[in-house]
Amino acid sequence: MKSRERRSAELQLCAKVKNLGHAELELCAPPPSLAHYEVSHVPGLPDRTPGLYSLRMTRQQVLDLYFMDARSKLIDLAAFIDRVERSQGKEDFRMAAFRAALAPLNHDAPEKARQVLLAFSDPTPEPIAAAMTKAACGAWPGST
Repeated sequence: MKSRERRSAELQLCAKVKNLGHAELELCAPPPSLAHYEVSHVPGLPDRTPGLYSLRMTRQQVLDLYFMDARSKLIDLAAFIDRVERSQGKEDFRMAAFRAALAPLNHDAPEKARQVLLAFSDPTPEPIAAAMTKAACGAWPGST
């Protein structure tokens, strides 16, 4: 494979990997030297998958790389909550789910992203017969 084609394939693969949501996966901008990283294969993927490796960063490296982005998102969340609380009317199921999703973030329990996702998710095992609306609302209303 030519180097330009290979780089294009790597970038496409990078976009797919980033969509997995794993903070330890960094493929787009490989470090100049892997000496500072613990390199291991990504669990759950076949060993024959070329180029998909987990680069375990130190806590300081994660903070250096992701802190400002997370800080910005947290400020956006606080501004959203302020707007909702200043507005007239009652909160609906979406805000209740939002507040429930915030709760696990302040605990030392693992898998915070999973807990946040579950706070918005429909816990029922059976699919609904038909959609109630034309679009998704982002949170489970509590009944099917």
